[in-house]
Amino acid sequence: MLTVFFDSKGVVHYKYASQGRKINKEYYLELLRRLRDSVLRKRSHLWESENWLLHHDNAPIHSAHIVQNFLVKHGILQQLRQPPYSLYLAPCDFWSFPKLKKTLKGRRFDDVEAKKQNAMQQLLILKEKDFQDCFENWKKVIELQRKYLEGDVVEITPK
Repeated sequence: MLTVFFDSKGVVHYKYASQGRKINKEYYLELLRRLRDSVLRKRSHLWESENWLLHHDNAPIHSAHIVQNFLVKHGILQQLRQPPYSLYLAPCDFWSFPKLKKTLKGRRFDDVEAKKQNAMQQLLILKEKDFQDCFENWKKVIELQRKYLEGDVVEITPK
């Protein structure tokens, strides 16, 4: 399993879980520690200004007590959570994973390592503009979700 943290400038941190590894709150806590270090190193201005947002989906490990304690302890107070049953609200669901799948579809790889290497190569060649477009679309998805939950009539017209 690949976990990717990115912002409008590009990939901030990524990690493949080793095969057979349980994805639990302890694993996620270690990911957050590494993310914190990556943000400090790659986006120090955001860290210092506390001007960044962590977007979680609805996985129970994201709201686990030890995870929330870590976030509070390290000043990561701005979190955006998805409402229940809100599919495709995370940028990885509607943008990055479909983008990766599209480039890898129909290709054969000799082993798991070759597959991982190719997937990361595809992810890392994305341009800053691609990530900016992703977040512009994300803002639209969030706004549509908000209007839907508040009961506003939302018309979605295809381009």
